[in-house]
Amino acid sequence: MNRDSYMTIIPKNKEDLQSVERLLANLEASGTCKVISKEMVESDKPIVTVCGVEYTRGMRLLVEVDGVQYKTMILPIQFEIPPMMRLQHYFRDIDKEIIGGSHTGLDVIMEFNEDCFASYHAQLKIVAGLVPDAVAVLDDSAEKLLSGRWVRFAAQSNVHPAPRYIYSIQAVAGEEDDVWLHTHGLNRCGLSELEILNSHKETYDMHGNILDSMATRLIQEPMDAGEPMFLTKTTSGHFIVVTYRNWEESLNMYPDNILGGRADREEGHNADTSCVFVYLTHEDYENGRVTPVDVFDEVLKDNPIYMFTRTETERMKALALERISYMEKLAADKDNTVIVKIGLDIDEEFKENAEFEREHIWFEVKEVKDGMITAELTQDPYYVKGIKTGDVGVYSFDTVTDWIVFTPQGRLTPDDVYIVEE
Repeated sequence: MNRDSYMTIIPKNKEDLQSVERLLANLEASGTCKVISKEMVESDKPIVTVCGVEYTRGMRLLVEVDGVQYKTMILPIQFEIPPMMRLQHYFRDIDKEIIGGSHTGLDVIMEFNEDCFASYHAQLKIVAGLVPDAVAVLDDSAEKLLSGRWVRFAAQSNVHPAPRYIYSIQAVAGEEDDVWLHTHGLNRCGLSELEILNSHKETYDMHGNILDSMATRLIQEPMDAGEPMFLTKTTSGHFIVVTYRNWEESLNMYPDNILGGRADREEGHNADTSCVFVYLTHEDYENGRVTPVDVFDEVLKDNPIYMFTRTETERMKALALERISYMEKLAADKDNTVIVKIGLDIDEEFKENAEFEREHIWFEVKEVKDGMITAELTQDPYYVKGIKTGDVGVYSFDTVTDWIVFTPQGRLTPDDVYIVEE
């Protein structure tokens, strides 16, 4: 499977791309990237094809980021923003004007290694190093548009971006109320893309949550087709165990004219992609008998909780603490409402059977002072009996695992603080 990741830098000024020497000097000056080797490649035959366009000239680089070397290629390209492109971030009107009028960019193609999180973060650092004041970055592999300011913040961070940045989920609507869900971006991790067929306008949000949770888990814990993954337990007591199968085999379970059928795959979605199913019983798993996910549509309406892995919880906590000074400043403005998620030690009686040591609960901040937070509990805990909704306590910064600031202009999270700088 091709593990190449494609990103296109959209510069503030196209003149920024005219000198290769300047680009490499920027990269070396970034302090995070080191060029180990470089080779200008020119050929009568295409050396790379990007979005169907063949290119015969580019520069191969071997770049070291955080002690790991990555095979990279850079080349100037002509581009158009694809119609299905998702805007991942907030863009100022002036940025939108620049993006709308831009057709020349710098493609940065990098081969992911086994550590997808580190690879994605490294590519962002290379991108930010090459063109430090880029207005936007087109993540072609995931088909989403990233803010150049966000990319710079992410490149400077010691914490990897959230798993959701590595992929996107697209919902294609049919003529009726049918919807075809599929991911983009997992292939660069050496994983199959994921799909759900026969979804509908009333259910595609629920099915999207399944894809989202499953994709995040697969990036951290890859598994083969047919293997089971316990995803969640609903409030009604149903266990949802998912798996995936190759799309060609999967289409045999659906009508020929279904949205996402063979007729819709002549120009794409016809390689390294799989459909998601569920196992209803252990016997089904042993016999390889799968069922479409819509069998759970009624119980999915109960809003099951998809648990974060411990790795993701630790990543969120690290980012929240790294950028907690922004929360502290925003909390001083009385027009803002701030909530923090705090990890509380669960009671001894629950520790023997629990798979976790802390329960993470939301509090509303009343005051932030000297590294301490005075906050009011917004929900009753399940595993901590000593406190209840409305109780006020004082907690240290190191207990915080996430935070959200609600401002008159919108909400801000640790991931969104690049907006504050604007």
